[in-house]
Amino acid sequence: MSDNTYNGWSNWETWNVALWLDNDYDLYKHWQSRASFAAMQDWSDPKQAKTLAIEELAADLALNCEETPDFDDNDSLTDVNWEEIAESMLADHFE
Repeated sequence: MSDNTYNGWSNWETWNVALWLDNDYDLYKHWQSRASFAAMQDWSDPKQAKTLAIEELAADLALNCEETPDFDDNDSLTDVNWEEIAESMLADHFE
């Protein structure tokens, strides 16, 4: 069994997008704002709240991230683990 993880992320594509989002100030502020909004929804169950916030943010990321400076091949973006990126962005909201 091979290990395809990359720098603590599930794969290179996920690491690449996460790195890009974290290092572009305007994108970082935008997605942190979206993460805050998703986390503030009035959910009755905290565990369900985290799951739904991750799903909402991941879907938004997947829909709106079409390329990064390192690649613009949409096929590569299909390998991105959007849920992992969303969970990372939401980590401070659900401790």
